Amino acid sequence: MESKRNNEGQVVVIPVFYNVDPSDVRHQIGTFRQAFQKHEERHGAELVRKWRNALTTASNLSGYDLQQDAHGNEGDLVQKVVAYVRQKLQPIIDKMYAVQLPADKLEIDHGNNSRKWNWFVDGNDRIPSWWTSRRLNNDNWGEGTEIAEVMKVYWLHIAGEYEENLLTPGWTYEVHFVVKLKQDLEMERTAKLILDAPNGTSQESRENLMGKPRDQWIEIKVGEFKAQNHGGKVEFSLYASEDDTIRKRGIYVLGAQIVPVFFPRINMYEYGR
Repeated sequence: MESKRNNEGQVVVIPVFYNVDPSDVRHQIGTFRQAFQKHEERHGAELVRKWRNALTTASNLSGYDLQQDAHGNEGDLVQKVVAYVRQKLQPIIDKMYAVQLPADKLEIDHGNNSRKWNWFVDGNDRIPSWWTSRRLNNDNWGEGTEIAEVMKVYWLHIAGEYEENLLTPGWTYEVHFVVKLKQDLEMERTAKLILDAPNGTSQESRENLMGKPRDQWIEIKVGEFKAQNHGGKVEFSLYASEDDTIRKRGIYVLGAQIVPVFFPRINMYEYGR
């Protein structure tokens, strides 16, 4: 009950009265009176007072009574409680998936120029399982996923955005680009990563792509942010354009993803193409 009081709106308490009258719990009469008298002798009046208050509060909440709600049938009572909990949790579960933006949903400079970018569809059996399993609301992209390959560019810029109100307020998210680096990768040593959070703050970092594993799908972390109710967007980008005399090629772009930080982390390097 203390957790519910300190986290109003985030903690739901469902009292279940098992072969006990809710009125006895509320007023601490009958066997409850006797039990509390013994507890006071053992634990002291102050601690027992907190227990009494918690029981009084719980007994005034909407809950389930074995006799009234299930006619004494324990199995029926369990099913009713489970159905209620599932109903309450479903909106949260629906938002627990990572948001995935495939390459064709990103802004890629010169992405429509076939001399600079090659687009092809790869079968889902060749896409890492953690990507297909994290699709928001199990979105179906068909039998394959479109991938963008850098053929020859001197200005590499990939960007994406997502509405904050589609995320769960209070949760912290990480943003990644998902790429595969070929053996013949060419580019300057580091790429610049920028994340503009909905609250107006900005994060910038650099990543040494030349030191990353080859021919494996990997995540390139852009940054992280906490979703609130700012009503804006999270925007993120990858640049490799500081030296426009260096040709960039040898990168496959699968897409970007926005992942709750508690999402199970997987060793991405164990997956091949």
